[in-house]
Amino acid sequence: MSQKLVPLASRRQFVVAASASALGCAAGCSYRHRYDTEAIDLRGFNLGDPDNPVDLRMSVDLSRPQDMSRPQDLRGFDLRGQDLAVPADLSQPADLSQRPDLSQPPDLAPTCGGVVVPNAYLPGLHEARYWVDYLVFFARDASGLMAIWARCRHAGCPVLFNSGALSYDCPCHGSRYYFDGRVLMGPATDPLYHLGICWQDASKTTLMLQPNDFITNPGQRLT
Repeated sequence: MSQKLVPLASRRQFVVAASASALGCAAGCSYRHRYDTEAIDLRGFNLGDPDNPVDLRMSVDLSRPQDMSRPQDLRGFDLRGQDLAVPADLSQPADLSQRPDLSQPPDLAPTCGGVVVPNAYLPGLHEARYWVDYLVFFARDASGLMAIWARCRHAGCPVLFNSGALSYDCPCHGSRYYFDGRVLMGPATDPLYHLGICWQDASKTTLMLQPNDFITNPGQRLT
């Protein structure tokens, strides 16, 4: 006996039909009896919502697939939107007969920034001059010029320059430093900070101070 497929109206119809079939079997049918009721076609339906089943059967006609035997020619096109099919105009090439002027090459020296140091603070040999605005000693020895921050590394007290001993002495706790900032006597254990300095130009006439560039190497000099 052939079975007739009845389209589903709702999941509730399926539940009712299944319940009726179960009740019928309770009256005396067995698994050996032939199924003799209308089957419900559930193919392609989403039963998540019993009141509003969604037909998931594919409605796209795949019997006639897209013809890919002749794909679109994308040569010469920028897929970001710019059309590169038209080449650039090279009919007028650049004139290379005139050599560039290299008599004045660009200055590739590193830029020296910071604060301009007044000439009054530029020291002579074995001399230290104090610029109170930045708490710095400008000192010069046989190796070159240095800028030494005038704060003791022990507790931060301002140090004083001892011109007779060529040392920096702390009046708070007695620490002493050599002319280049190295520790001469405690309780300090670390050398005085040096600050960054550089010449603004090749003539070395303008000294620049970099007050935020703290250097822990007391051997650094500017020549």
